[in-house]
Amino acid sequence: MNVNRPNMKYLNSFMIMMVFALGAMLTLSSCGDDDGGEPVDECSFDVDADCFCAANPFDDRCCTADQNVDCYCNTGDNATTDTENCCLFEFNEECFCTANPDDAQCQQNFGVGDGLGLIIDFEADEASVAADFWNPSGNVTFEEDASIAAIEGSGYITAIWDIDEEGRGWHDFKYDPNEGSSEATIDFSGMANPTVNFWVNSGPNEADTLGFTIAFWGMDDGAGGNDGTDHPIHPLFKVSTGGDWKLMSFPISEMTGQYGWSGDPIPVDLNAKYKLIKFAFMPDSWHIEGRYVAYVDAISITDGPLTQLPWVK
Repeated sequence: MNVNRPNMKYLNSFMIMMVFALGAMLTLSSCGDDDGGEPVDECSFDVDADCFCAANPFDDRCCTADQNVDCYCNTGDNATTDTENCCLFEFNEECFCTANPDDAQCQQNFGVGDGLGLIIDFEADEASVAADFWNPSGNVTFEEDASIAAIEGSGYITAIWDIDEEGRGWHDFKYDPNEGSSEATIDFSGMANPTVNFWVNSGPNEADTLGFTIAFWGMDDGAGGNDGTDHPIHPLFKVSTGGDWKLMSFPISEMTGQYGWSGDPIPVDLNAKYKLIKFAFMPDSWHIEGRYVAYVDAISITDGPLTQLPWVK
């Protein structure tokens, strides 16, 4: 009987091919061990930095602007020198707020809600200043310089005297919450450090200067009656702001004045009440030489001084 047997020639060829294929597979699977290398880590820093840093956020290689901006901007001086990557409020307020002045985080505190608060904002017209706004010379006006925007709101007051102008004297306006009555109601006793704050601007001309003084009037110390004489305080300064708004903050406890104009200087009595506060411009005849330009805005009395934000001009 004849039995069908496989063609030995083809069987031998098939076996040889299988041996080569198996050898190739074994060679590929062992090449990492043969050359002493390790299998490739697909989540290594060099292969996939995002994957690696997600798993290893504290690795020094991940402290970059791309991988961990908090770490990067808090390292060395990156917060101030790298304004491309670190111009964020939490790292560089001035950079961020210069670029985003209308952001709520960048708004200047003008004293609203603190102490006596923003007592004169100079909005709209003279009626917003005080009921007895006194401007005998006509030099204190609400005319504004088109090149200067208000520091707070939309209005401020202006006083300008040219070098050769006569009648450069005392020109004041008042904070008088009593509307002409004799009652003294301005009370600092509830504040630890009552401070007078206001913003001034001498205009864009560096040669222009300004000066200012304050007088507390109508003191009532609780003993009865009302002292109707001036209690002038002179935080007199001569300054040129170059067209920017400059914040002035004067702690009242550091002011000294006098009853009338000839008494010995004494501190302001912070336990007394006052009827009104006068704010006065003081040009050449009051020791401010040269052309005198003063723009004034946002007067407040707060418990402690305000701080000018560097991006607010």
